[in-house]
Amino acid sequence: MVLFRGREHEAVVAYRFRSVRARFSFDSRDGIFSARVFANAERAVDLLHALSGHLPPAVDVHMWDVRSDQRWSGTALALEDVRDAYARLRTPLSIFAGVEFTLVGPEDQLSLSPALEVHVHAKSDRWYYLLVGTGLVPGAPLKPRTWRLGPKEFPPAPEMRGALDRAVQRLSLTSA
Repeated sequence: MVLFRGREHEAVVAYRFRSVRARFSFDSRDGIFSARVFANAERAVDLLHALSGHLPPAVDVHMWDVRSDQRWSGTALALEDVRDAYARLRTPLSIFAGVEFTLVGPEDQLSLSPALEVHVHAKSDRWYYLLVGTGLVPGAPLKPRTWRLGPKEFPPAPEMRGALDRAVQRLSLTSA
């Protein structure tokens, strides 16, 4: 029986299989600044919620469920209502994915892709500093993924569909 193990730390599964530190790429083209965030599913979903707090008080919302190919939109919605509806979607989104969620302000656009990637497009570089402030590390642009899931490749998710229906109703979105 060994009572003292010395200076070596015991292997912990959480440390061994942790994801690579979340980072982002940032570039500018024709006066539009773009950021692409590389993070695990939960972090990406939570990050969109955190970043949405920096948008103006009224935003446009666009949602697309790739499983059913349904699209909804709403204009000039109160940001707090949108953030509340999105907060209720966070868990199903991080588990099932397959929904594009976009918030549009006069000078900014935040999007969560169906594959849970966060994209930011803006007319100013303020998002660079906001992303650094969330603990993300800036890095060189990476090549896009060589694979993409098609709409038919997302497995059925009744829980996601129910959560989407509630969000659409809560925000009074219309079919697009």
